Amino acid sequence: MALWAYAFLTVAELKRGLGLNAFDVSQDAYLEELINASCQLVEEHIKRFILQRAAVVEQYDGEGLPHLQLNHAPAVVASVYDDSERAFTAATLLVAGTDYLVNSAEGLIEALDHGYFYDGRKNVKVTYAAGWLLADIPHAIKKATELTAQNLRNLDGAGKGLLGVAAVSAAGGGSVSPNSQLGAQDAIPNQAQVLLRPYVHRRELGF
Repeated sequence: MALWAYAFLTVAELKRGLGLNAFDVSQDAYLEELINASCQLVEEHIKRFILQRAAVVEQYDGEGLPHLQLNHAPAVVASVYDDSERAFTAATLLVAGTDYLVNSAEGLIEALDHGYFYDGRKNVKVTYAAGWLLADIPHAIKKATELTAQNLRNLDGAGKGLLGVAAVSAAGGGSVSPNSQLGAQDAIPNQAQVLLRPYVHRRELGF
């Protein structure tokens, strides 16, 4: 087992949290499995990328609205096109500061030029970096992920048979699929869910 490409908790950090000997490497592969599962469970819980993906490309319905909510935040927007024909030529490339403004923390794009995005289907194309840089990931998210890893370890020790099902490959990323005996809400302990509440994506809260 190796760490998932977008894991944001290290084996050393988890060892400290579990009170394990930092120099004992006999359980490192198992701890990596815990980290991979817990990182993806937490991402799924808050409905956004955590460790930054460098080049996310997405298309949205303009719907004639004055603003556009990106699927992930924080967001560093590289380009925005608004093209009802969906050709996305240079002529439909919007200019930052003139045609739109970005609230990076919320992943919200506000239309400026004519005050709205054209009404259309998948007519707005956005390229952006999504998520936090490793050093900027909020402490509460990392703590919640550590608590989730500890909980998975306890549940696995109790014979729930979670690990091996929830594990992901470092190369492909994969997705977490806990078995039928354990749902995501059970895997993420209550204390961790409280810590994560401020980071649940805006759209999940009805904004």
